[in-house]
This record gives sequence, structure tokens and C-alpha cells, in this order.
Amino acid sequence: VEMAASWEMSTHVLIGERTTMGAMTLEMAKKATGRSIWLMNDDIVHLTFGWDRLVDEVTKQRSGHAFFPDDSLFSPQLACFPVLPRMHAEATDCFGVGRYERYLIDSIISDLYSFMLDRLVYLPQWKIRHLNAQPTSTLDPTRWFRTAVNDPTRGYQPVQNEMLERDQARYVEHQKDVKGMAEKIYA
Repeated sequence: VEMAASWEMSTHVLIGERTTMGAMTLEMAKKATGRSIWLMNDDIVHLTFGWDRLVDEVTKQRSGHAFFPDDSLFSPQLACFPVLPRMHAEATDCFGVGRYERYLIDSIISDLYSFMLDRLVYLPQWKIRHLNAQPTSTLDPTRWFRTAVNDPTRGYQPVQNEMLERDQARYVEHQKDVKGMAEKIYA
């Protein structure tokens, strides 16, 4: 809340009941009023001065695209913490992320914008860092989150393996909906 108060862009802080990441993301998206929404959580630190102006500029230039920062862990392989057009979230019931407990929300959105829409833009000049994980020197940038989540060289370990397994099953089932989401966005 303190960080958002210092941003130059218009912000509205929503405080509600803590539930699953998917349910909180869905609630946030439904209450958003701007032209873009940013899917993020409380474990990031900005390393780029003026990142908010950069994001505002590129979203105006390339409306209809999703943008994501260099998160020092997965980028550019995974659109971690993406900025998305609000109208796309509305058209797709926030990309169907309400079904997830915690994991793979970024993966399904990456699949949609990268493989189906070809509208995913990596912004390497926008740098952030996860507070809950640090990259290691053995980090293999060619591996994806969904296949390397339990790999100790990734610098990220899931907190709840049973939850990850349930979300992985949801992710596999959700793949059948990606084409339909793309069609709703194109319409």
C-alpha cells in the first residue's frame, strides 16, 4: 500500500479477505477501472527508476498487448507479473484464473498472449526482483516454470507441493480454453 501511494500513475488499493491467488486476482480484475491491469503480488521490488512512466508509455503505444518485466528469475521465458488490457480480462472472465489456488496463473496468460495472440512483449529495461527468491549462477534461462518449479537451481521453491499438483492439473485442463479466450479477445 505504501509503495502504490508513491506511484505517479493512478492507483486504487483494494483490501479484502485473503483467499486463493486465483480468487483474489479475479476480484481485483473485476474492480479495476483503468485501461490496463497489472497482476502482481507483495513480493516484488522495483529496480528501474521511472518504470511506471515506461509501462504507461508502452501500453498506450501497443494497446491490445500484454507486457512483462525482467523479473531476474524467469524472464524472458515466463511473463511473470504481466500488465494486461482490462478489456481482455473482462472478455475472458480474467483469463479463467479464478480456478487456480496459487500457481501457473502467469503460465496460462503467457500461453494465451504468446502462442495464440502473438501479443506478448518482454520489457527487459523494466527490472524487478522477487523478494521470495533469488536467481543462482546455475540458472538455466531456457527452462520454463511449469517444468522446473521443483529444481533447486531455479532459486524458487513452491511452498505447497500439494497445491502445485492441483494447480498443474487445472492448468492442463485449462489449456482447452486458451483458443476460446483468444477468439473472445479478437471479437
